[in-house]
Amino acid sequence: MTLEEALEQCTDETKPIGNRVGDKQALIKFRPGKNCYSLQEDRPWSPEPSRLIGECLTREEVKVRIAEVSFASEMDPNGWVVNPEKW
Repeated sequence: MTLEEALEQCTDETKPIGNRVGDKQALIKFRPGKNCYSLQEDRPWSPEPSRLIGECLTREEVKVRIAEVSFASEMDPNGWVVNPEKW
C-alpha cells in the first residue's frame, strides 16, 4: 500500500507501519498521547537501537521527513505495511 493509505490505518499506538529494504526498515507510529507521528529508522536484527528521525504533527510532515531515512531512495512507494506486532 502507499504511504498515504498506510497513514490512514496508523491510528493504533500498538501497530506501526513499516517499509523494509533488505535489513533496514522505516517505521512510523501514531502516538495518541502526543497527537503526533514518530518516525524511526530501524535495523530489526541489529543490536544497535533504532534511530529516531523525528516526531511529526501532520501526515504531510511525515511525507516530507521520510526523505531523511538513509535508504529513502531505495524504498518501494507501494511497500508500506501495517505491522501486527507492538513497537
